Amino acid sequence: MKIRGSSLYLRWVSLFFISIASILTVITLVQYSRLRNDYPPQMVIAGVPVGGLDPQTAAQRLLQVYSLPVEIHYGDAIFQLDPNLIGFQLNVESMLAAADLQRTGASNDPNAPFARNTDVKFVSIYQDSNQNDLLDVNDVNVTEARTRLAGIFYSTDTVPFQLVLESTAGFPSDGRLYITDAELVSYSGSGIDISGKPYLTVTSRGEKLGSFLTPKISHKLDALVRKVDLFDQDNSLNTQIQVNLAQVQTLSPLPQTYFAVYDIGEMAMKANKVGLIIRDKSWLTVNIPHEISPSINIGVTKSLPRGTYIDNYPFSSSLVPIQAITLKIAGTNVAPRSVEKNTRNVPMMSFNLATESDYVAIGRLDFAQGGSISTGIAAGYGDGDLVKVSVWKDDGDGAFSPINDYLLGTSTQSASSPFKNGIPVVMQEGNLPYLIVSSIPVILHLTCDISSGADLSGTDTLGHLVSLSLQTFADIRGLSGLPLAAAQYFSDNYPMTSDQVLIAPAIIPLTPVYGSITLASNGYPAYALTDSSGNVVLGLGNMPLADTSRWIYNYPGTSCGPTEPLIDINGDGRPDNFDFFGMGKCLNVTLNNSGLPSFDIDG
Repeated sequence: MKIRGSSLYLRWVSLFFISIASILTVITLVQYSRLRNDYPPQMVIAGVPVGGLDPQTAAQRLLQVYSLPVEIHYGDAIFQLDPNLIGFQLNVESMLAAADLQRTGASNDPNAPFARNTDVKFVSIYQDSNQNDLLDVNDVNVTEARTRLAGIFYSTDTVPFQLVLESTAGFPSDGRLYITDAELVSYSGSGIDISGKPYLTVTSRGEKLGSFLTPKISHKLDALVRKVDLFDQDNSLNTQIQVNLAQVQTLSPLPQTYFAVYDIGEMAMKANKVGLIIRDKSWLTVNIPHEISPSINIGVTKSLPRGTYIDNYPFSSSLVPIQAITLKIAGTNVAPRSVEKNTRNVPMMSFNLATESDYVAIGRLDFAQGGSISTGIAAGYGDGDLVKVSVWKDDGDGAFSPINDYLLGTSTQSASSPFKNGIPVVMQEGNLPYLIVSSIPVILHLTCDISSGADLSGTDTLGHLVSLSLQTFADIRGLSGLPLAAAQYFSDNYPMTSDQVLIAPAIIPLTPVYGSITLASNGYPAYALTDSSGNVVLGLGNMPLADTSRWIYNYPGTSCGPTEPLIDINGDGRPDNFDFFGMGKCLNVTLNNSGLPSFDIDG
């Protein structure tokens, strides 16, 4: 019996100690779990001890301490400042303000084995606004700040000067500006103009972007100004950049997606590869006392907030090869069969251009002259049949008109600039030294001016043949004449050539109602001189003679010059000539006052 009582006693004692141990274990686990969420002992933030406190309690203590009046000692005097009155606020949220990025890349060029900084135009960071883990049109560029000029900015303005803007919100203390998407400038410092508008101090202008210097141009009031971030355009070995956010981002425990985005440059090299690397957690700038985690969750999405696995810095993207943009171009012959000497703006070809995606910048078009110049009869033979070649941008109606269409560029022939070796036409659209072609088709018109005299060999151009052509895709050049950053469309065929045009007077047989009309030696349409039997009288070279007695001069109510010889074709007593192509001569004829030629006099 005593043994049994002793055993029961030992059991109760054992159960008591086991219970005590379990309670202590639970208390220890609770304390440990709290420690995992609390700041370490002896930790001090901004001069305030927060060791052992959880983040919420620590934030309250920081706010409590920094809401107390601040004592300022000056000599024997003591002043107290209320932080609330002087606008002091303590930010206890984590705020992302900037990111350091480094470009990575690869290239077959031994001089640039890691590709070139100029392969990338601008660097941006987008916030995934609709939280679909895809970069789309709904996402917000949090690095770009936009504003408008509050004053006129002239091409002759020399740095440094104050660039007055409507707003400078989102612009850092120094950086780069892209004005009207044309001129790149640097600035450092800001202030308020006497007008009350803010300004940024421009320290450099007309800076390099890609392979060329942006033009120093005049900018109108209300012109677009935007903050841009880009790599060093002069030194491709300097591959690091700090991107300041125009909109500081508030971070929370919930996953938030941001996209680092490259704009590929117009002169980027095809097949070069570009990428991005963040080497250390310090490359992401957040406000004190917050820090970036030393580890990275890879594959974070809305459905996988912790990602698929954890990695460490440095963190890099894959290398993405640069693919050329495909440019489609279709050439159409619109050349007349013949044309008289000293005629301006003769339409030769029209071109329809479009990309399959994105856009390309065309800086120059190189044309070739054909016809008599190609015969090689003598040095300079045929070189001078054309005195000017021009390219025009269509106004949208598809028909060439020097009055309504926009002149993009011209090339003028001379002894020092012969057309024998090619005809380069440099593009200039507004202030921009290039023509932007996108997936929306653009129509270009190619015209020429016919010589009034002799070619470089001294031969009269009368009777010569001329044509113009775009020989190869390589004759479409990029900025500053560099190779175009685009690829040829597979079905486009080169050369694209106009028909040959005869420089000679021509006779056009008309219906018996109107009789025979020819072009006189002065280039004006005229009735052909006929004999008593109604036969056309031929002169030198078997060319019809003009019946000058039927010309009308100084007719009132016409835009033609008083000395221009005009003719009446339909018998109403009014001359039917007008200047449809704006060539300075009333060489076109209309019968119905439609403003369009009724007859093609020159074929």
